[in-house]
Amino acid sequence: KLISQVDNSIEKLTMGKLKEKRTLNGNIDWAVLRSKYFYMGIIPDMALNADELTGYRNNESPAAILKINNTTPITDLDENFTLSFGPVIYKDLEKIGNGFENVAEMGASWLRPISKLFDMLLKWLHSLIPNYGVCIILFAFLIKLLLYPLSHKSFESSHRMQKVQPQLRELQTKYKKDPKQFQIESKKLYKEHGVNPLGGCLPMLLQMPVFFALYPVLRYSIDFRQANFMFWLSDLSAPDPYLVLPIMMGVFMFVQQKLMTPTAQNIEEMDEKQQATMQSQKMMAYIMPFMMFFLFKSFPAGLVLYWTLFNVFSIVQQYIIKKKFR
Repeated sequence: KLISQVDNSIEKLTMGKLKEKRTLNGNIDWAVLRSKYFYMGIIPDMALNADELTGYRNNESPAAILKINNTTPITDLDENFTLSFGPVIYKDLEKIGNGFENVAEMGASWLRPISKLFDMLLKWLHSLIPNYGVCIILFAFLIKLLLYPLSHKSFESSHRMQKVQPQLRELQTKYKKDPKQFQIESKKLYKEHGVNPLGGCLPMLLQMPVFFALYPVLRYSIDFRQANFMFWLSDLSAPDPYLVLPIMMGVFMFVQQKLMTPTAQNIEEMDEKQQATMQSQKMMAYIMPFMMFFLFKSFPAGLVLYWTLFNVFSIVQQYIIKKKFR
């Protein structure tokens, strides 16, 4: 990538997708050519008014041209530049200042604090256990512990929702011609039994910020470059070459979906509309694992390992709750 700060705005050109030259102009604070793990940048002492900052491909390698808009005589020209190059490490780039930390891939600006926190936590775990695969497993367990109270309440709410279906159906029959009163009575029923109709979505919603914040850490952090776990997993920053983890992830996701599916008896107690909804959810239980497999097979093995282990911990939690409500 060619990354630059032009007129106080970050500009990124992806060289792999660049089929022809692309030019920027304006006040340039710095410009950087960056690969996945390393960078080479030029930083003027003062912002330059550039006629041209061009990114292009030269023999399949990234290249750039920086042309300065100079209005002073050449004899009076006095410009100082700093060349900076090395591994892409966020805290080192941050020390340079003036937005230079944006050279690192750390996700959306609102997620960066979370990504930095995860990066620090994983490095701390690695200082205790020198295997990043084991660190990711422990990290998944810690995140599960952190979210346990909320996810536990959510899973319990889902199972309670299945248990109140007979009473809910009676209310639907009783207030068939009075939808407003049905809403009032159903809310009372939900409150009485500690049910949240949207509670089942909570674990997934809570996981999304974690997933998106963890992705750039595992994908672009140089610490995970060629980080070995065990057996065939010799680089946790690259996709699983044999697709073992994505397949396991799909299998465990299917098991988790099946645990959330109501029993045949509960489905019989539902009305036609609810039964149709359950039928759709049953279909999704078969389709989603395949969809997620094709999505995750190109993700870093470390990220798939995290998601798979988190699902395993969730399955154990759901199984315990399901036994409780039998």
